[in-house]
Amino acid sequence: MEFFKVVPDDRWPLRTDELCFPPAVYSLVHGRVSQDVTMRDSIGRTLQVKLLDRLVDRKIVLGHGWPTLSAAHNLWPLDYLVFRLVDNSTFQVSVFCDCGLEVGDFTLRSRDPVIDDFQLAMEL
Repeated sequence: MEFFKVVPDDRWPLRTDELCFPPAVYSLVHGRVSQDVTMRDSIGRTLQVKLLDRLVDRKIVLGHGWPTLSAAHNLWPLDYLVFRLVDNSTFQVSVFCDCGLEVGDFTLRSRDPVIDDFQLAMEL
């Protein structure tokens, strides 16, 4: 199973302590995935996070660990996160900037997306 999530910008309500998976993911993941999961990025780094299975509103939420994941990857509003379920306790996560290019080296990202999009394009 694979799905994507867009990092919300300031026009959407944003809770910085959690990230909700798309609603359709609930029926596919509910009861099939461990609460303690490993997120593995494109360069092989891993991070332990907690998935919350909220029955009351039928949402799967990336809770404890989301702020660390976000900070470690220098995520910006409108970045695309692609999640691929590897097994019942591991997700492979890829990050794409809003220009459509995959972010390979998260440490090189500045705080200016326009500059980074230009640098990514020049590397191609």
